Amino acid sequence: MNNIIYRVILKVGYNEAWFEFDDSGIAINFASDALRYMVTCDDTKKKYYISIQIVDADAEKKESEDD
Repeated sequence: MNNIIYRVILKVGYNEAWFEFDDSGIAINFASDALRYMVTCDDTKKKYYISIQIVDADAEKKESEDD
């Protein structure tokens, strides 16, 4: 069985933060809460988004080892 992780990516302007979870429900709840409580800044008008990636951690690790 592949090791699946759920990666939540928060991006504001050029800044990014990644959070990884083993449980899809927790990842979705985290992303929903982050979006719900995201504070906008009228001074900068920077775009923001939140995305969730479903990642095969074993394949990603193997790929990074091959580089």
